[in-house]
Amino acid sequence: MALLSGGCTLLAFREFGELAIAFGIIPFVFGLSMFFIAKSLLRPSQKK
Repeated sequence: MALLSGGCTLLAFREFGELAIAFGIIPFVFGLSMFFIAKSLLRPSQKK
């Protein structure tokens, strides 16, 4: 599955460079935000 999406991303990058970059950045930012949300949920050190 990941190999297929990687191949599609590579193909899209060859065809539409900026579009492929955008579709690569969007899941990265989403995953990064989910990581920080999970991190803040796991260790709630800053309770108010």
